[in-house]
Amino acid sequence: MVDNSEISILVVDDTPGNLKILSGMLQAWGFRVQAAKSGELALKLALNQPPHMVLLDIDMPDMNGYEVCSRMKQSHALKEVPVIFISALTETMDKVRAFSCGGIDYITKPFQPDEVRVRVSTHLKIQDQKRQLNENYKKLKKMENLRDNLVHMIAHDMRSPLTCIVSSLQLFEMQVGNKINSSEKEDLARAIQSSIKLNEMISSMLDLSRMENNEMPVKISDFRIDDIIEQAIDSMMIPRQRLNLQYKLQSRPFQVVCDHELTRRVIINLLSNARKHSSEDQSITIDTIMGADGNIVLCVRDSGPGIPEEFHQHIFTKFGQIETRPRNSAYSTGLGLAFCKMAVEIQGGQIGVESRINEGSTFWFTLPAAEKMMNHESLR
Repeated sequence: MVDNSEISILVVDDTPGNLKILSGMLQAWGFRVQAAKSGELALKLALNQPPHMVLLDIDMPDMNGYEVCSRMKQSHALKEVPVIFISALTETMDKVRAFSCGGIDYITKPFQPDEVRVRVSTHLKIQDQKRQLNENYKKLKKMENLRDNLVHMIAHDMRSPLTCIVSSLQLFEMQVGNKINSSEKEDLARAIQSSIKLNEMISSMLDLSRMENNEMPVKISDFRIDDIIEQAIDSMMIPRQRLNLQYKLQSRPFQVVCDHELTRRVIINLLSNARKHSSEDQSITIDTIMGADGNIVLCVRDSGPGIPEEFHQHIFTKFGQIETRPRNSAYSTGLGLAFCKMAVEIQGGQIGVESRINEGSTFWFTLPAAEKMMNHESLR
């Protein structure tokens, strides 16, 4: 608990009697007190040595309490100092104005010593808790940065040997050809697929860090969304019948304005999640539609266990994952959906999920339509 002798309180009142009474009370309670008879002097004292709290009269000549408080709140050094107004003004509008200019409390004159003591002590405790909370936040932020730097360093160091493993497995697959049986081929294909998936996870981790630091190059151009979807499906290296994927090409394919590679990776992430949470006999559906705002909406639907509504935002945060039932598997590695969110938003789109328990999930994201962008440019 903070010792009162360490607390400095600035008392501002143009009436010498009030100033003497308030200063004497505070000193008797162990506080260090500075006294000012005018608003101008109060600002000079406060800027020279910022107090822990200000008790401020309103009705003063030259500069009233409202202006003193407003100026303090405009000062970087004083804006966090709590101001309690002590005034004989009792109208509601006077109190509203006091709070509007930055005051945290209002005591009417004639004041009661016990009331002043309780209010001062309460707000000092709140201020101390805010300070501790801010310090803890800074410590947590520092630890988070250390964690992110460590993860980034490990991921970066893993990328080269993992790329070598993938290349070696693919070369081995080419060399053995038909010399191994079907079961061994499946094992080798699974090893290659898993290695590629792990490599993509590392890429997502590194790119997420680059996007957070605004270091990610984004190559925006016009593309057919159907082409990107087809390439995303092919990149998964899983036969379409095993994906149980329902997707029909549009008769008039939508043109979107996006980064091709980022969008492809977003679709792969969403399809991988859908497949992970669907049984082999459950289908996965991809739809593209024109949204009401003229943007293109891509939806990936599954028939999995669903996600509780309270977690709909959480799963898009870094390392944010939940346990889904009954399969007891995390809906995300903790980075995949966070990557999707940042990758979509950096392209000017939005991402979300619609899901209920036991009713599957629909992950969707939007991208600007090329037509919409062309129309916008023509109106400029």
